[in-house]
Amino acid sequence: FLALDLDGDGKICAGELRNFLWNLHLSDAEFSLVWKRFAPGSGGRLDGNAHVLMDDILFLLGRSHVLHPEVPVDALIYEAVVSILGRRTTAHIDKDLSQEDKGVGCTSALRSHWLSYCFTLLLQIGCLVGVVLLCVLDETEVAASVLGVSAMLYLIQVACCVRLTSAFWNKTEGVDNIMSLMDRPRLENPHYTWRVQCYHYETRVRTETTTDSDGKTSTRQVTEQVRVDTYSASASGIIPSADMTPAYLPQTAAAQTQIHTALDLDLARSNYRAKFEMWTAFHRRDVHQDRQRSEDLPSRKSSVLAVWRPDSRPWWMTSRCYWLSNLCCCSLVYRWAVQAQLGEQTYTYRKRCFDI
Repeated sequence: FLALDLDGDGKICAGELRNFLWNLHLSDAEFSLVWKRFAPGSGGRLDGNAHVLMDDILFLLGRSHVLHPEVPVDALIYEAVVSILGRRTTAHIDKDLSQEDKGVGCTSALRSHWLSYCFTLLLQIGCLVGVVLLCVLDETEVAASVLGVSAMLYLIQVACCVRLTSAFWNKTEGVDNIMSLMDRPRLENPHYTWRVQCYHYETRVRTETTTDSDGKTSTRQVTEQVRVDTYSASASGIIPSADMTPAYLPQTAAAQTQIHTALDLDLARSNYRAKFEMWTAFHRRDVHQDRQRSEDLPSRKSSVLAVWRPDSRPWWMTSRCYWLSNLCCCSLVYRWAVQAQLGEQTYTYRKRCFDI
């Protein structure tokens, strides 16, 4: 990039790029195609207000550079030009740069997220049914209950169970920032949390009083089982480990990508499970016991919206529009439209764990 930036202003103008590509003898029409791909924000203009930025170069060539670090960057630039002008893929570029950046499409988005879409659709129908009942029926209590329960479940699902919510929350712009975000958990050991809750059931008798239509009261004894929590404990710590995660490879088929992450722990060489069983046995203080354990990496994000080139998102692909669509019961349509525009990638962190 610095070799192309002859005046040192941190930007590459059309003249500087053409000077670098002089030995390719590009015609004006060919250079115009190359310029549109290298500087998509220029709108095809070749004046002094249009520039190629570092993030544009990283978006085009970052994946190829990670795959083939031994290949000089200037060689990758020449290969990119060849791909843009019609050869499609080259020896070191696995993407057809002559085509526009596209997401996974409506069909693939539906295939990946159909279960979440269906659940949202059912809850949205429940909200609409509640509104209709409020307007039609005289018994507002039933309608209010249907509307309240559906709306509460709908908001809980959107806030806690939809990956796109987490992705918007963890939006990251720029290839360098995204690579740093993805690499940080590789340097960390897994953290664990253990919890137990001990309890028993007691049989209790209570008296119920009822009044019939004639105003007469009657009482009856009701026997019920009641859970009584008696003891709880928790513990946390770090699992020593060696990182076995392959280097992160950017998926730049689309201008924005939704990255899902997962954690895979190899506990074959660790006493972790045995220690957990010993700890829960030590803290068993009643007839019954609920046990929970979780493991994660401190800086791991479950879902990330990777914006490879800053300011490349459509105006409607923002957190504000996302929550507005949720509040207007248009979450299903909006999420489907957004996830069809996005690329999709899954990245798994792998750790070989040792004794704690």
